[in-house]
Amino acid sequence: MMSVKEQIISPYKVSELVLIRAITNLHPGVGRTGEIVDLPVQKDNLGFPIIYSSSLKGALKSTLWQFPEVDRNVVKELFGPEPEDGEKFMSAIAILDAFTVAFPVRSLEGVYAFTTSPLLLKRFSEYLKIIGDTYNYVEKLSNLSIGDGICQTSKKAIDLLRIEALNNRFVINEEIDVKYITDQSNNIEELEKLFDIEQGRLILLSDDDALRALERSLVRVTRIAVNREKKTVKGGALWTEEYIPCNTVFATVFLYSKAKKSENVLQKEDGVKNKLHELLNKTRNYLIIGGNETIGRGIVKLEFKEKKSEEKKA
Repeated sequence: MMSVKEQIISPYKVSELVLIRAITNLHPGVGRTGEIVDLPVQKDNLGFPIIYSSSLKGALKSTLWQFPEVDRNVVKELFGPEPEDGEKFMSAIAILDAFTVAFPVRSLEGVYAFTTSPLLLKRFSEYLKIIGDTYNYVEKLSNLSIGDGICQTSKKAIDLLRIEALNNRFVINEEIDVKYITDQSNNIEELEKLFDIEQGRLILLSDDDALRALERSLVRVTRIAVNREKKTVKGGALWTEEYIPCNTVFATVFLYSKAKKSENVLQKEDGVKNKLHELLNKTRNYLIIGGNETIGRGIVKLEFKEKKSEEKKA
């Protein structure tokens, strides 16, 4: 296993796993499209929601920029200069795209559950490799072969989610009917702890079923603009927006290098990391990503995960 001081990806020598938990519905948008949904959310090439690194980095920079007591030159060193700045230099922090790792679904019994899939966990496992860490239970679950109509789950989930009248099957998002296989190794329970999901709520679906479940979990809202004087809808002012549901969990990696200009603590990778944590303490690690913040959208919380190698040394 890589040591904490060992170079990860040049020129970055320190890295950190970050989970992003949606506190409210999110709209990291891609602009207006010609699809059924006028304003869809960002998705990867397979159709799973994603938060582009540029959106995440921009949100971090904008959040810290607003504090008058924070030196904007420090913010620039962490996240890069402004477009209008004459001087160009590489930021001390690099951020990877945030992939979905678990998302909420409706359950016919138990009201709700969380879903992941081998594909989503394979991506997560690749991020763990980048930071030089490993979780055996993630690796094992990502390598499972799960057929459509089947899910892997913990013993506790059986009591919460199964429907006795339907031969003890689970029904997810009204249309996905699956029979369960009990995880005898407690790997799913360990994953629930890592993602801070209530025990007994996480199920592992096939990749196809997970994508179908996610498609039905996305929130789509039709909005209008009103003519205030006439109290009628403005002509042509009708559109549909897509939202990623609250409680969705994403995973990303922050990479740290030395600041290019500073001669202080930011000349060390750990100093850059600690400075970011210090600044984010001002918001208690809450952040606003995407649009519609004035109507209660886009609030997330960043959860920085210690490396297991560091935990052992503590």
